[in-house]
Amino acid sequence: MTFKNKKHAERFFAALADKRIDPDDRGLMAAIYLLTSQKRIWNEFAHFVDSKNGIDPEAFHLYEPKAVITIGKTVSRAAAAGIRNR
Repeated sequence: MTFKNKKHAERFFAALADKRIDPDDRGLMAAIYLLTSQKRIWNEFAHFVDSKNGIDPEAFHLYEPKAVITIGKTVSRAAAAGIRNR
């Protein structure tokens, strides 16, 4: 596997061990791979992951990104809210 950096690999493998993820559950492993790519994101999602149920969908409803990517530009949450309200 290719990781963003050494810390990403450490978070990924620690998450698999801590959450006791079945290596045959490739879908959940793929999601954990993406979520562990940034420490801040993993810290927000980690407690919503378990080996039996996967990722609780509520986690995605509660997550608030720092910024929103719109048409190739990064805009703040406040600006994004203004864009969405038009």
